[in-house]
Amino acid sequence: MRKSDFTLPTLDDLFSTQAERDDAKLERVRNIPLAELHPFKGHPFKVQNNEEMQRMIESIRKVGAITPALARPLPDGGYELISGHRRLAACQGLGVETMPVIVRELSDDEAVIAMVDANLQRETILPSEKAFAYKMKLDAIKHQGVTSAQVGQKLLSVEKVADDAGESRNQIKRYIRLTYLILGTSIMTLTTTPNQLTDGLEKALSPLKYIKVPVHEIAMMMSIALRFIPILIEETDKIMKAQMARGADFENGSLIKRAKAMVPILVPLFVSAFRRANELAMAMEARCYHGSEGRTKMKPLKYEKRDRIAYISMVLYLGVIIIVKIIAA
Repeated sequence: MRKSDFTLPTLDDLFSTQAERDDAKLERVRNIPLAELHPFKGHPFKVQNNEEMQRMIESIRKVGAITPALARPLPDGGYELISGHRRLAACQGLGVETMPVIVRELSDDEAVIAMVDANLQRETILPSEKAFAYKMKLDAIKHQGVTSAQVGQKLLSVEKVADDAGESRNQIKRYIRLTYLILGTSIMTLTTTPNQLTDGLEKALSPLKYIKVPVHEIAMMMSIALRFIPILIEETDKIMKAQMARGADFENGSLIKRAKAMVPILVPLFVSAFRRANELAMAMEARCYHGSEGRTKMKPLKYEKRDRIAYISMVLYLGVIIIVKIIAA
């Protein structure tokens, strides 16, 4: 039996004029409670408490949030922020109850594109943030199937992203490759301990022992470097904040001027790193550490069935990628 396309009008349709219904669809600035605003799902841009954020907080404290954010209504109620995440964080920190927001009906792909375009206008963006933003926009454009009305043919998605961002096509590809590198290294560091990485690296480089390469020492240095990365990042942040409190400017000026401004950060950072390295070396000597000669391991590495499966899977994966590249070419 064929279904009828007939639908009953809503109460709003019955008791409002066409002009009122058209006016309701127009975009306007609304003051929306902060509790009804939710962050964009998969938002790649972090809200950092830096100098730029402090200027925004001070501005909102003095004159309030003037520039409206952009959001779209959610099916279950509330609104999903497209742009304005820093303004939301600033208002929450100041105890403001509402903020001005433009509400716009957007599909998932349209929302992703609008979110990326709006947040790429920030003064300071990390390369990793830009990489994931370009990747999200590229996937959204591919899903939409964007075409060019000027030439009447389908645009390459990468070229569309490059044109909008003012970057070259190759640069966009480099950023997108960076996302795969970040994901791969994240999986490795989340599933493998530093000791396992050290043992695996030493095992892989073991043939170099025959040409007198200090394999164990190289693997040990890599392990120590991985352990010290979070500590050095924390110290760098402390030194930068101390220098900024003294009036240092790391963001403005020419490349040479910014490079000179980094000297007060690098000098104490290197001094701290050398001091820690010296303390660690003394501690290792006190525990009779003498390199790989005669050392035993509590948990020696052994090849298992899952290792062979992983090798085979990796080879097959690389083979499929090469075949797809050849076919696509």
